[in-house]
Amino acid sequence: MTLYLCLRHVDVVMPISDKKQHAFTFGALTLLAAAAYPYRNVFVEAFALSGFGALIEFIQPYFGRDKDVKDWIADTIGILVALAIAAIARKLLMRERNSTL
Repeated sequence: MTLYLCLRHVDVVMPISDKKQHAFTFGALTLLAAAAYPYRNVFVEAFALSGFGALIEFIQPYFGRDKDVKDWIADTIGILVALAIAAIARKLLMRERNSTL
């Protein structure tokens, strides 16, 4: 679904910049992946999602969209920020789980 929406040419007016939209979108995807697969290596998730962002940028010109390396960089920044948030959340949850035992 994400790939389909990324390849459609839709003019959306948002109160935030295009790069922030990329960062937030990939940050949200990362948090969803971290929640869905809590025991998976976070670096594998980050690499896969960053590769997905690069793939989107690579194939967009074939669908009448612009390719922009800065969009991929924004995707990756969103991924890294979300991974940091997920790591902190996991540590806090583990600490609370261990303290209640």
